[in-house]
Parts: sequence; C-alpha cells; structure tokens
Amino acid sequence: MNNILRKSIENQQIFTRNHKLLVAASGGKDSMVLCHLLFSMEFNISLIHVNYHLRGEESDTEALLVETWANDRKLKFFKKNVFIDPNSANRQELARNIRYEFFDQIREEYNYDYILTAHHEADLIETFFINLNRGSGLRGLKSIRYQNGFRIRPLIHISQSAILTYLKEHKVPYHEDSSNLKNIYSRNYLRNEVIPLLEKRFPQFQKNAHQSIQYLQELSEYMIAQEKLWETSHVFYMENEYKILKPNLQNKILFSSWLSRFGFHHDQIQDILNGMTAVGNQYFSKDHYQLLIDRDYLLMSQSKSFQNGIKHVINIQEEITIKLPNGSIRFLPDTDIPSPEELRSDPTKVYFDNDLIHEQLIIRSWLPGDFIRPLGMNGKKKKLQDIFTDQKIDRNSKSDILVVQHQDDIIWIVGHTLSEKYKITEKSTRAFRIIFSK
Repeated sequence: MNNILRKSIENQQIFTRNHKLLVAASGGKDSMVLCHLLFSMEFNISLIHVNYHLRGEESDTEALLVETWANDRKLKFFKKNVFIDPNSANRQELARNIRYEFFDQIREEYNYDYILTAHHEADLIETFFINLNRGSGLRGLKSIRYQNGFRIRPLIHISQSAILTYLKEHKVPYHEDSSNLKNIYSRNYLRNEVIPLLEKRFPQFQKNAHQSIQYLQELSEYMIAQEKLWETSHVFYMENEYKILKPNLQNKILFSSWLSRFGFHHDQIQDILNGMTAVGNQYFSKDHYQLLIDRDYLLMSQSKSFQNGIKHVINIQEEITIKLPNGSIRFLPDTDIPSPEELRSDPTKVYFDNDLIHEQLIIRSWLPGDFIRPLGMNGKKKKLQDIFTDQKIDRNSKSDILVVQHQDDIIWIVGHTLSEKYKITEKSTRAFRIIFSK
C-alpha cells in the first residue's frame, strides 16, 4: 500500500525534491498521511496550520499535534490563530478565505514553490455532487483538479481506504474532527449518508465515478481549447465593448460556454439563442454585463448602471454599518426571532432566516433585468421594473433604489420588498436583521 501512494506522487512529475513545498496540515487523517508520506520520501516540506478555535479544546489539540509533529522532525512550521464565531452562518466560507489568504501570504513571503493539500478521491466525488446540485455546467462537473496554479493535491487519485491502510501501517498520529460526523454540512451528508448507500448498491461506484470525472476533465480541457479558437475569430473587443458574431448551429455550445464566463446563467443563454432575430432585446448577467441583440452582431459591455452605481461587498461576521450617500444600512447577524408585530411594523427594518445567509452579502444599485421572488407570491419571480411600476415609483426615486443580494438572489429591495425565499418561518431559530436609516 505504501507503494501505491508513493507511485501516485512520483508519477505526477510536477514537483520534485528540489522544490520548496508548503503542506497544509489540519491534524486530520488525510493531511497527516500526506505529511508523513512526503517526509518519508525526503521531499523539502514545511507545515502550515490555521486554528479557527471553532471547537474549543479540540481545535487546540489539533494545532498542538501538528506543531509537535513538525518540531520533532525539525521542520519549519507556520501557524495562524483566529477566532471565528462557531454560530456564524458563513463560518466555513470565512475559514476558507482566511486559510487561502494565509497560505498565499506565506508562500510568497518565503518563496515556496507549491502549496500541497490532502484532498483525495472522496473529495473529488463529493464536489462533483455538490456542483451537480447547483446546476453547474462542465466547468463545475469536472470537480477538483490535481493542480490549480500553485496549489497541488497529490492524493486526489487515491481512495480513502488506501489512506486509512497507510495510516494504520505506519501508525501515523492524527486527531478526529468531531464536526465531520455532523450531517448539517452538505459535504458531510454526502460522505456519511449518500455515497455509502450508493456503494452498498453499486460496489464499484467510487471507482467508476472517479473515472467518469476524469473523462469530464479531459473533455473540459478540449472544450476550453476549442472555445479559445472560436473566440479569436468570433469575438472582437472594441472601446470597452465586445462585438460578437451571431453563433450558428455548429458553435452554439462554444458560444454558450464563453458567455457563461460573464455571469449569464443557462436559462438566459437559451433565451439569447432563441431570440437572435429579436433586435433590440437586452439581457443582464449576475456579473453586471449587458448584452444587446443587434442586426448582425451581439454587443456586450459592463452595465453602465453598475459602473456608475453603488456596490459594497460585505463579509458577514458581526454587526456592521455601511455609510451610503442617502443614509446608512446596518447588518446584524444572529439576532433573536422577532414577534409578528415587529416583522410587519417598519419597512426599513427587515428580518431574514439567519441559517439561510451563508456567504457574503452585496448591497448595490438595482439594475435593469433584476428580479426578486416577492413575499407572498409563493416563490414566483417578478422583475424589479414591474414592482416599481405597480408601486408608482417615479423615475428620479427609482434611480436611488438599492438592493441587498445574497449569492444570485436579491433578498431585499431596500425599503420596499422582501424575498419569500429568505423569510422567517416557524422553523427559524435565529434572525438576520437589516436596518436602513436615512
């Protein structure tokens, strides 16, 4: 079994014993096996660890294990202590951002060639399922690559059973993260519940799924190369605007893949493809690009409304206030569930289900093409322009309206309309409050 892991590393031929390698060590089984393997193969490694203090003494135990292991072998060790609120809804995203920023900082400061992480075959398959559920295209379904710039995942083609065998054979010390057993996270649910069921019914499932993902990765590389060829002869950049030849039947797939890079989602792209003769139609992407159907071309540029408007990206960790030209907006995560009277009393004070706010929030000027799923409409979409018309909002007032966006969803037209998707329900345990003040 030792030879399987060794050959996997040696066969990749990307990093050698002459390279300086920074190994991400959490203290868990996978990362400690990677550290042990690389050290035994006499690679030039240093270890790096982030303690988020999310699990109290357990987090400290992991940090001490990694540091002791590195010191016993006279390896350079880097660590960072941060304190993340364990009740924070976006704690995983926040931890990931802190981790990557710290890793990159150390790599650049100390001239490391690569950062190595211990992702393995199970991570590959879990990521495929997560992206499948998101409706990802080929770019998402190809899952995790062996190499992404300076980041390398030497064990990505190794099964978890092979890692566990190595762990036992070499008595590698590790600490079990108790949070891995909790199925509140999608990845844990897939790992602990879904994939074992599939393996019970289909014993070769992981092996075959891995092979299928590799085919998708090869297909993705081919598609990227074809897309670049198509772009050179069909897309022209002129004065901050893309001028695009209308695609024919043969290159619709390449056009769709290229357009998705600018934030146009699948349904929009289908509408564009079906409406090539509808001269004057405009489409707006989530990344704030606008595309116009012209007679012989498609014209695309960054939305002028976005260029001239307001935009703030907010990492939600604790209470924060953003100053705006016409007032201020205050974000208060993890607050008590309001009474029914509080929910209805003031349109400038709104509440959302805290557990549904997972990542960054954006407050920005509204854009043509924006839509919301308004409260009381059973999840149906409605364009903001139609809402403004219904509410008889004049043109001048309309230009000052802001929206709060979470991922791809508008959750609040500030001072006006809330999203049904994020509302407080009987199942809600904590609230996320936003207050707008003029």
